[in-house]
Amino acid sequence: MKKKHLVLAVLIGSIFIVNTAWRMPQDKRDIQAILVKVINNVEKKETAKGWTTAIPLDKLRSGYEVRTQAKSVAVVLFSDQSKLIVREKSIAEIKGQVQGKQVLDRNVHMARGGIRFDVKKGEKEQFRFSSPISVASIRGTSGLWNQTEGFSTFIMNTGGLDLTSLISNRSEIVNQGFTGVADSTGNLLVRESTKDE
Repeated sequence: MKKKHLVLAVLIGSIFIVNTAWRMPQDKRDIQAILVKVINNVEKKETAKGWTTAIPLDKLRSGYEVRTQAKSVAVVLFSDQSKLIVREKSIAEIKGQVQGKQVLDRNVHMARGGIRFDVKKGEKEQFRFSSPISVASIRGTSGLWNQTEGFSTFIMNTGGLDLTSLISNRSEIVNQGFTGVADSTGNLLVRESTKDE
């Protein structure tokens, strides 16, 4: 009789543990964003699939890419109201993970193009912009990022960012009212933004 009770207790305990594990809010999952506005020719690409026409309210998950053609714009909105405006002739890839309600990481990679950004300040997580030549870590920042083959240019409206060259491993802080430029030779320049910028 005791043996049956022991087996039954182990069985019930196992079911409880498995059931709880299935519902754990700590499970990591892909970050999500929404294309809230699409102007003219905008396409999206899922991981390991081809390009398809993007429409408003399309969901973007980690690994998705957004491509804008000439005279085209895409507006991407995250759950914390951080916003990216992907400008014409750009290709941007969105990556990231969340755990429960906590954002673990977010990264936007771009080899060419331009993005106007307004990133809300998170408790811990930093939003990263990466390119083949630079990485910029930001938190509670707005501004403009232009990426060409040889230059990463960040024009800061509010807040600041930490700009790092992937070529030389040098870093500089770029604050409000300043422009930071990383080039393909590893140089970093921080200067006051011009009126045109």
